[in-house]
Amino acid sequence: IGYDADFTVIDPHKEWTFSGEDTFYPNKSRKFPEEGRTYRGYVYATIVRGKVVYQDGRLLVPGGYGEFILPRR
Repeated sequence: IGYDADFTVIDPHKEWTFSGEDTFYPNKSRKFPEEGRTYRGYVYATIVRGKVVYQDGRLLVPGGYGEFILPRR
């Protein structure tokens, strides 16, 4: 209680195929070494501080949303 709730909703069994065109990089090249490879484990949504920031392949917030916090050791 009182801390941020950041988490990701996944389907560990769903397969998907990587395509550079589907990335959030400005470069939409097909020269990624992963291009066309099939993976298992699909991210449906990501929640940061209780707000849905990614869902079904779409970013729902502007770039730079969130804050990186170094872990305490």
